[in-house]
Amino acid sequence: MNNDKIEAGLIDSNLHLIKDFNLYIIFVIILYGAYLSFFPQLLASRFQANSVVIGMTMSFMSLTTAFCSSQLGRVSNKISLQNLLYLSSLFYFLSLLVLASVSSWTILIFGVLLFGMAHGFFIPNIQTALVGFAPLSER
Repeated sequence: MNNDKIEAGLIDSNLHLIKDFNLYIIFVIILYGAYLSFFPQLLASRFQANSVVIGMTMSFMSLTTAFCSSQLGRVSNKISLQNLLYLSSLFYFLSLLVLASVSSWTILIFGVLLFGMAHGFFIPNIQTALVGFAPLSER
């Protein structure tokens, strides 16, 4: 009987791990597909930006990601891991919506900062969730 409970717990744990991993894959596709591939083309076509301006604008996302990741300890004391993942998903959606319809530099920077916040809250949380599924002896 105990073995059945243990096996059921392992199956539930593995299914949850697969869902989290699939979520991670989706957001990697968003990062590399929408942001790193499409965003420079958007800047060049809508704003006639050169490569230096494109690089500097894209660096705002990285700086925001670093800042949000560094504050994650404080934020996670107030918001659960699952709610942070939902919040980052909402930030991703809103940022891509803003970036798709951007018409001014101010709105563009807002969308980039929102994308950085989403990334800063998502990546460390999904890594923590994935590590939580590994047995202590395997870490």
